[in-house]
Amino acid sequence: MKRRTLPPYTYETAKAYVYKPYRTGDGRSGARPTLRLRDASGALLRPGCPVSAVWEAYERLQGAREQTIGWLLDGYVESEKFLDLKPTTREEYRRQAQFLKRYRLRGGRCLSALHLKAISRGVLRKYLDARKREGAPVGGNREVRLISLAWAWALDRDEIKLPNPGQGLRRNKEQARTRYVTDEEYSAAFDLAGIYRYLRPAMELAYLCRLRQAEVRALRKSDITDKGLDCRRLKGSRDALTLWSDRLRVAIDQALTIPSRIESVYLLHNGDGTPLTKTGFSAAWRRGSEERVSSLSPSTI
Repeated sequence: MKRRTLPPYTYETAKAYVYKPYRTGDGRSGARPTLRLRDASGALLRPGCPVSAVWEAYERLQGAREQTIGWLLDGYVESEKFLDLKPTTREEYRRQAQFLKRYRLRGGRCLSALHLKAISRGVLRKYLDARKREGAPVGGNREVRLISLAWAWALDRDEIKLPNPGQGLRRNKEQARTRYVTDEEYSAAFDLAGIYRYLRPAMELAYLCRLRQAEVRALRKSDITDKGLDCRRLKGSRDALTLWSDRLRVAIDQALTIPSRIESVYLLHNGDGTPLTKTGFSAAWRRGSEERVSSLSPSTI
């Protein structure tokens, strides 16, 4: 009968499958610990079970034991240090972490499966170059920064001993956007934004109050004062009060008429009263643009 192929250092005993790594946790030769393999529910794998189940249990065990990029990012996102960040920052970092964990390298292997020992400044440099070729040089910079932040967090807690490969790494060149949007371009975009009730007031508030998208989404009804709109700024910018104008009053009135099943404290919000997220806002903007373009006749495109 053909012998079944088991994972390395995995053996079938009379009662269960066991894994006996060649080295102990401190990296020295010595006594070999015996670890019983279990399925996803925690039940022991008994003799005669499918070899595929043994391999799945082995891979789960390796993933839990090995210090990979995925392990590093998961640990950082679940840490107290991460929870101390501002909500908008946490949202952005979570999005970047999910992208990094799904990113596939040449050959199809996921970046998240790479062991930290395999990550060097050169590897990160190649990643930055790849993201630049993909048309996302700034995105690559932000993603590598997240890896470096998570690495520093793990170093501070003695989770790892490896030097931070992101420290001192030269990032992709970034250029500030200096082109001014014309009135005609703004009007065209404003017309596209009509599909969602919060997009047009969001545009007006961003323009009139000189706010970033995250600052617009963070506006609360309590920010409305007798003198105007009290705007809290991010990234070290000074808070500012934008005085009332006819155009600002119209934008505020539009925002206050956005329907909600539950009374919301936010000026712009979803139908259930929750604040707008970056991904949801961006998806709504893209969807509105796509539906607007699809409604145009070929002669008008």
